[in-house]
Amino acid sequence: MRRAPPHDIIRERIKKILFLIKALDGLRAGFHSNLEKIENVIEDLGLSNDRIDWDAVINEAKEILRMPRKDPSFKYIEFVLRVAGSMSIISLIEIILSFILMLVGTSPSLYFSLVFSAFILINISYFLRAYASSKVRRIYSEMHDELEKRGETLRRAVDRLFLKLKSELKKVRGSPEEVRIKLRFCDYSNIKVLKSPSLLRKEYIITLKSR
Repeated sequence: MRRAPPHDIIRERIKKILFLIKALDGLRAGFHSNLEKIENVIEDLGLSNDRIDWDAVINEAKEILRMPRKDPSFKYIEFVLRVAGSMSIISLIEIILSFILMLVGTSPSLYFSLVFSAFILINISYFLRAYASSKVRRIYSEMHDELEKRGETLRRAVDRLFLKLKSELKKVRGSPEEVRIKLRFCDYSNIKVLKSPSLLRKEYIITLKSR
């Protein structure tokens, strides 16, 4: 099997480091992330032997994701999400059925009725998910102190990842200041804020300090 050029391997590592930075930063703000993918990327990058206790990072991330479950309203939020999921499945079935009916030449009115119904269900599902998301955001807002405390471990991990990112960039002669990353927080070392959040953008745009 042909091996990938060294530069391609390094660039792939850079992409994975950037993924971890954004994922952990988002978790600090209470945004959901795929923990299994995070763990796989940590393993792929060989970070288990790093000076950061990545087991502790993962444990804190899990606790952050569990925080909304402590709120009495979370069962209702889960119900809303189940309804939204069911609507998405039904709309998909309707789209498939409408496609089949179109192929067999069934009455156009039945075909369009199914398409219209699927469109309505998709929109309702979207609004239900948005509603559930807003409720989860409210819970995290009310538990701000705990979220901030648990996020400290993640913040230190992100600081460490920025150092690794600069190290990988040097290998491909990339300039740290060419990097642009959108983050929820700007309290990390070795970064410089280019743009602050605005009415249309809720994230900071940052770059790396050259030194």
